[in-house]
Amino acid sequence: MTDIHQFVTRYGSEMDLRALSETDMANILDSIRQLIRSEGQDRQHHLAALTAVKILSRARDRVDLWMSEEIFNWLIVSSHLNRYKTAGDSLAPPDSRDMDTVVEAVKCIYNLTFTNRKVQLMCEKEQCVLELLNRCKIYSNSSIPHSLKLFDLKLMFLITALVSSTASSAAKDWCGVSSLTQLLQDILPANPQNLLSEENCQLVVEILRILYNLLSQFDGHNDNNGEEHAMLAEVSRQLVGCHCETRDRHLEVTKHCCNLWTLLPSKLAHILVPAADELNDVSKVQRSFLGHDVTAIFEILSYLEMLLKDVSVRAQQDQLLPVLLPLTTLCKSNRIIRKYCRCQVLPPLKDEVKQLPEEGNSLRNKFCKLLTSTVTQVKHVAADFLYVLCKENVSRLIKYTGFGNAAGLLAQYGLMSGQSSTSTEYSDDSDSDTEEYRDLESQVNHVTGRCEPVRPNPMEGMSDEQKEYEAMQLLNAMDKLQRLGVVQPSTIGPDGKPVPVEHVLQLAPDIDNTENNED
Repeated sequence: MTDIHQFVTRYGSEMDLRALSETDMANILDSIRQLIRSEGQDRQHHLAALTAVKILSRARDRVDLWMSEEIFNWLIVSSHLNRYKTAGDSLAPPDSRDMDTVVEAVKCIYNLTFTNRKVQLMCEKEQCVLELLNRCKIYSNSSIPHSLKLFDLKLMFLITALVSSTASSAAKDWCGVSSLTQLLQDILPANPQNLLSEENCQLVVEILRILYNLLSQFDGHNDNNGEEHAMLAEVSRQLVGCHCETRDRHLEVTKHCCNLWTLLPSKLAHILVPAADELNDVSKVQRSFLGHDVTAIFEILSYLEMLLKDVSVRAQQDQLLPVLLPLTTLCKSNRIIRKYCRCQVLPPLKDEVKQLPEEGNSLRNKFCKLLTSTVTQVKHVAADFLYVLCKENVSRLIKYTGFGNAAGLLAQYGLMSGQSSTSTEYSDDSDSDTEEYRDLESQVNHVTGRCEPVRPNPMEGMSDEQKEYEAMQLLNAMDKLQRLGVVQPSTIGPDGKPVPVEHVLQLAPDIDNTENNED
């Protein structure tokens, strides 16, 4: 066994194993196989052999050369992932003396699963995820170290992400969603500060990632899963309201909860804003609105505001859509959520109408800026969100964004004529204007969305002939731009969408009739 210990000492800190010759690799593998086949393995030799396998897994392109069922089965036995499927209620944690080898074996399987398809299929065959789900039920046992819990969950995430059939079985046959939701519930803090420790935050993030993989396996939302989905929505609401030791960790928890809400039924939106008087612990209500606890929605908006401040154009789609999509659905499904978001994003206008809607640091300004984003999908989803906040009312949307910023959404939905079209029922709450806005309303240019200074009429003092000459010059310029392909003039069709015209004269269809009447 000296060869194994020497190998671990020599290559323990090496990430690049290109210097390892084929002969040396064959020798160390022979030593590992001898240990596997021996009886009464010494714990230190056993641990060293596992560490050697973990080191060998770093050479990803050479794993297929040595990975076998014999080695994999040894890893399964060493990780105790062959004990829980049929254990029933007699689940027991590993012996504390074996804990180091169990953790090291799980790390080996994790590394190999990450890089090798053969190992992924072996994990599927051995039902490793079912074993891990069952071991989760004894995580409350104090003898199980944090490192084992963490790498158990990391391995479960990896397998459910890479082997869809296993993820499907975990979601539909092995009660994976309810088991992991219960685990989240057990992790929720019981301290007055409502504080999640750093270690528990790490576990929560991994569990939420696994749950996303499992929920992705459902086609639509089966009513048979309604109870476990409702429980998950409630637990995720409480998680978002928890404090973490660092702001970054809290934002990470919020992000993964948002990812989950993209897969949960919209009819569960009310669970995220419970009536404050119905909660068992009212002291945990951090944000109240119209008698409801809106802490979860406040945290989502805070996370979104942080993203809007720091996100690059290239990352907009990956970072903003997972938050905007569920938030739009929630606002459309629940009156309290919509009204609260509207108060935060589109508060009553005051003297800020003196500047363009996209200028400034408020949430409204940042969303209006997104309306002209070069990332098409982000632009459309941001417009949808604002449109829902305005109760799908075109005039109200234009008031807050300006016609120019809203033109893309209006054209997409056939709303250029100004007529709202919605099948969603919204409450009749009014859109009250502030006194400052009423004083400035007559000066607002609804195309730009801001107050424009009064400008002299450029045609003042011109004769009719001069006006006609300038009009023809403008018409000729537009015709030239159209022929060059720079612009495409359009009229509004009966469906409310832009219809391209073949000639600029079609923009003034009444000219011929006017001339005929004059004759």
